Amino acid sequence: AAARERSKRRPAEWREQLPILLEYHGQQAAESTVEGRSFSNGLWAFAKLRVDAEAGTLLTVLNSAAGQWDSVQWKPVDLSIAAWALGTLACRHEAVMEGIARSSKERLEDFPARSLANLLWAVATIEWKDDELTMKLAQQSMSKSQELKAMELSAVATIEW
Repeated sequence: AAARERSKRRPAEWREQLPILLEYHGQQAAESTVEGRSFSNGLWAFAKLRVDAEAGTLLTVLNSAAGQWDSVQWKPVDLSIAAWALGTLACRHEAVMEGIARSSKERLEDFPARSLANLLWAVATIEWKDDELTMKLAQQSMSKSQELKAMELSAVATIEW
């Protein structure tokens, strides 16, 4: 019951907690190694709270991840959530997007349909130009078209267009 009550808080009440969230993630990014799930969940929170893409803490988190990108074991869902968050924030952080693209291209066949759709949407939304990634995303979306729901198909249509 308490969890349900907390989830009913208005966005303004959650925004009061934003400085604490930003400070925590900024410290974590500066002091530790990046973990895929923590990184993507943190970006998801920033996106849901509509943190300014130029906020210092967000940039600290992104820069820290970019500096450690190749040493992280990325799961497809973490890559797609991170991409979705960047798309939602309209944030074209070059190094992180390059890392997402590089890591994704190697294993797109492992992406569940929903993660594939999120990545497609993000690439289209921030107009990320990577012909190889776009081609591979198109191929995978066609091979998984039976698994994609109507909403996910709109992401495919957006990038195909």
